[in-house]
Amino acid sequence: MIFTTNAFIFHKNKILLIKHKKLGKWLHPGGHVEVQEFFDEALKREIKEETNLDIEVISPFYPKKTNFKSMNLPITIQIKDEEPKRTLLDYVAVAKEPINIKIQESEIDDYMWVSIDELKGLNIDVIFKERIIELFEKFYKDWYKVK
Repeated sequence: MIFTTNAFIFHKNKILLIKHKKLGKWLHPGGHVEVQEFFDEALKREIKEETNLDIEVISPFYPKKTNFKSMNLPITIQIKDEEPKRTLLDYVAVAKEPINIKIQESEIDDYMWVSIDELKGLNIDVIFKERIIELFEKFYKDWYKVK
């Protein structure tokens, strides 16, 4: 089973999209989880490697305090049952200042920060676009205020 973590990263009312080199489409950044790595730690590492951004994960779900390490919880988990089997974990995050993007050219062709109005005019997957619009609405109304 392959585990992948991805983040919908917000900054100043915009979201970061990357043009994935291998897949040739606009997505949210992320990557594979290494052995014995916590999912949210893998996410931060992958975002740093791919974009040079430091992020703060924002979660609408808060784990209870225990004697164990608590990690941020994803907003969705998708399971692809075809081979190779994959589990995709999506998070919401904010970019920390300073914003100094340097893309990992071996994996990313380009990047852009997109407002909700700009997003509506983009030629990207409809379901992916609807999901981002929903996150814009929920994120700014609810989650970010709780931070």
